[in-house]
Amino acid sequence: MDWVCLQLPAELRQQAMRIVEDGRQGGAEPRRIQVLPYEFRFRYLLAS
Repeated sequence: MDWVCLQLPAELRQQAMRIVEDGRQGGAEPRRIQVLPYEFRFRYLLAS
C-alpha cells in the first residue's frame, strides 16, 4: 500500500494515507479499502 500511495499525486496521496490510518485505528466507519490476496495473473498498469 505504501508503494501505491507514493505513486499518487500529493493531494490524492494525503487522502489515501488518511483513509489507511483511519482503518488502522478501527474507526466507526465501514472499511473503505479491501486487501485482496495477490493474483499472479494480474498486473497493475499505472500511467506515468
